[in-house]
Amino acid sequence: MKKLNFLAAVCCMVAVFTAMSITFVSCKKDKTDEPKDPTTEQNDGENKDNPDNDVTPSFAWITTGGATDVTYSSVTLWGQINTDTLVSFNNVQWDWGIEYGYKEEILSHRATKTICTSDLQGVNTDEYSVACTGLSGDTIIYYNAYLLQNKVKYIFGEMDSVYLLSRITVNSNNDNYGTVSGSGDYALGTEVALTATPQSNDFYFEQWSDGNTENPRTLTVKEKNATYTAIFVKIAENGHEFIDLGLPSGLKWAACNVGATKPEEYGNYFAWGETETKSNYSWSTYKWCNGSSSTLTKYNTSSSYGTVDNKTVLELADDADRANWGGQWRMPTDGEWAELLDECTWEWKNAYKGTTAGYLVTSKINGNSIFLPAAGYRNYDGLYDAGSSGYYWSSSLNTGIPNDAWFVNFDSDGVGRQDGGGRYCGRSVRPVFK
Repeated sequence: MKKLNFLAAVCCMVAVFTAMSITFVSCKKDKTDEPKDPTTEQNDGENKDNPDNDVTPSFAWITTGGATDVTYSSVTLWGQINTDTLVSFNNVQWDWGIEYGYKEEILSHRATKTICTSDLQGVNTDEYSVACTGLSGDTIIYYNAYLLQNKVKYIFGEMDSVYLLSRITVNSNNDNYGTVSGSGDYALGTEVALTATPQSNDFYFEQWSDGNTENPRTLTVKEKNATYTAIFVKIAENGHEFIDLGLPSGLKWAACNVGATKPEEYGNYFAWGETETKSNYSWSTYKWCNGSSSTLTKYNTSSSYGTVDNKTVLELADDADRANWGGQWRMPTDGEWAELLDECTWEWKNAYKGTTAGYLVTSKINGNSIFLPAAGYRNYDGLYDAGSSGYYWSSSLNTGIPNDAWFVNFDSDGVGRQDGGGRYCGRSVRPVFK
């Protein structure tokens, strides 16, 4: 805050300022204009209740300057003082600052007024600035410079305005699926590039939240804050494609069987609880018994069938889907197969894509589909029912007859859940994950 209370002191200050070389910051004053005669002209913005030692002010005494360092919520506003005129008055205390706010506020002088506390600047050391913070972005701030006479009477310069920066917010619908760039505070008319980058080939960018599909995308900042969300879609889990059927459980189903590269391919066959294929599928080669159906060594609920451990669902170490595909893939439970039966329509196809018989399973919820080929099953060293029936393991043990496990069986006549046939048989597996 500067106080020009004594003529000698101010004259000395002006002399020192003249001798100094100071960088010019901002100034709207025309240096050729002479100050108006304060005895003949009055500022319309002054306070009419004049205190003692009042002087009649003039617009030429105080000039509203420009705006710098504009951000979303702050701006530095400038004013300029005609110090040559002010030094001619004795016994008057002068303070100066910036008034700012919304237009209605500033027109009635109810806006925020901040007295300058920094040194004067500029070529003639007659400029000052006030940093205004905590503002609401994406709006117009109106302001003017002012002089304050003897702490009572305000003398206002002309009103000016500045538009604060607009805020562009860019985010991802799932940070694990992809990253984005382009967020920031920008001046009106600025061109901004928004970019969406998938985390891996397991994901792809689908569109922005407003329906635009360009990526990268260039937009022009308008008089409005805006948020743009990149919609990423997961198309694969650990490199394997899946289909979202919109099921209530949130379960995602793989697009093809383990061992297949396309939905119409049969893929591999696994005994229940085994993770590798083999040439002979029988009790004598089954991993979790001692050569027969009554000598089970794991996943058993009855002593009549071998060693009891009461394990009823495959552990991930014994899950062919997890062992072969990794990631979050696993074998569906019997209950999850039941959900697929209830929430989808099953349509038999004699030659899906012109090649393979099986069922096209279509969601009743979102219309997406998976295809389950009629791959048959393996028993001993033979393949049976291929092209006419399908057999797909679940991870659920038949607790009543523990040498069996639940599976789904279908042919052209229908689909059902089954619980027999022996755990040693080689059947298809279709992975799922959440």
